[in-house]
Amino acid sequence: MDKFNLILTIAIIIGLFSTYFLIIQKPLYVDEQAHFWTISNFCRFDYTIPDFLTTIPGYHFFGGFFGYLTSCTESAIRFFSLLVSFASVFVFYSICKQLNMKYKKEKSLQFLFLPILFPFFFLIYTDVLSVLFVLSMFYFLLREDYILSGTFGLLSFIVRQNNIIWIIFCLVYILIDLKDKKTFLEKIREIFSKRFLIKAYPYLAVLLIAFIFIIKNGGVVLGDKEKHPDLFFGPMNIYTFLFFFFWINLPENILNFKKIGSWFKRVEKKELGMIILLSLIFFTFFLMTFKIDHAYNDYGIYNYFLRNKILHFFNGSIILQSVFFLCILYSIFSLYRTKFAEKRHYLIYIFSIIFLGMSWLIENRYFLIPYIMINLFALREAKTEKTLAVWYLFGTIAYMYLFYTGWTFW
Repeated sequence: MDKFNLILTIAIIIGLFSTYFLIIQKPLYVDEQAHFWTISNFCRFDYTIPDFLTTIPGYHFFGGFFGYLTSCTESAIRFFSLLVSFASVFVFYSICKQLNMKYKKEKSLQFLFLPILFPFFFLIYTDVLSVLFVLSMFYFLLREDYILSGTFGLLSFIVRQNNIIWIIFCLVYILIDLKDKKTFLEKIREIFSKRFLIKAYPYLAVLLIAFIFIIKNGGVVLGDKEKHPDLFFGPMNIYTFLFFFFWINLPENILNFKKIGSWFKRVEKKELGMIILLSLIFFTFFLMTFKIDHAYNDYGIYNYFLRNKILHFFNGSIILQSVFFLCILYSIFSLYRTKFAEKRHYLIYIFSIIFLGMSWLIENRYFLIPYIMINLFALREAKTEKTLAVWYLFGTIAYMYLFYTGWTFW
């Protein structure tokens, strides 16, 4: 490790621990109360699952075990989250190395300072452990250790059930890798071949376990089922993700302006007309489906959340809704002009749409894995990667100040 990297690593560690010592002085935030209540029971070997818990208590089991070995206090369990965060950064960096990413250090800094992720490094929430297990699943897939990959897939499922989408993603990711077969029939034969089934069976086993759980449980979530319906698909989380992408990745979107402009210049008039027509149809659909109707997105009750502040501000008039839509549309164009190393990396767009569309509650934490994977796969110039890392850092500092002073929470 050279001198600069050593200084940077020490600075990051000091920064993380300093933030941790500031955060532990604060009371439990929002869902932390429910999670800590469950973990504190698990510390005493009381495995009663409260009615309000929506997830399988995998996170609470690991947190309870850590609390049992140390002390079952708020600061100890928040420290558990910090340790999980260190592990997630290490795994992300290892994936970058496995994919031979040129700017793995910059990408890892983007992961570390991602504004919608960073606060949860210090809080008693399921999300960072969920991210760690999903990333570990993908890492061992790349290493072709499919049993370990499937094991982490199972762990990700028992932390957050909707991670079943990323287990399927890994299965399809392997399937798309069948490059040596040319015809459709040969690919079908390959799917049922022993060579492919050896790769696929750990994921298929996890999917079977998940299916049995869903049947036995009578749905995907454990508690609060009325607010988290199983058979739901809507566009609001997709819209909000794209809106946040515009601002969180603003430097990249600005730098992509020339690429988008040159692309428009190259397309024929008929194609340009079709793009404009589709954009107008999309705008009409957007106005018809822009609805903030989940109870937890009610600004009158939950005005502490930044996402609710933003959503209800832009819902104030058709002009503001149009501004919201233009951010979405530009993000789509920017993502379209973003290149990935492999064709199968573009699967992240399809699975992100499915993953986000399945949730009625508009929640920034649902954006984490789509955001992380898009940033991971994106092939960018050095200037863009470095600028994004710095932009994320300043964005996170600004947000953490607002968070620490009690103004808002994601």
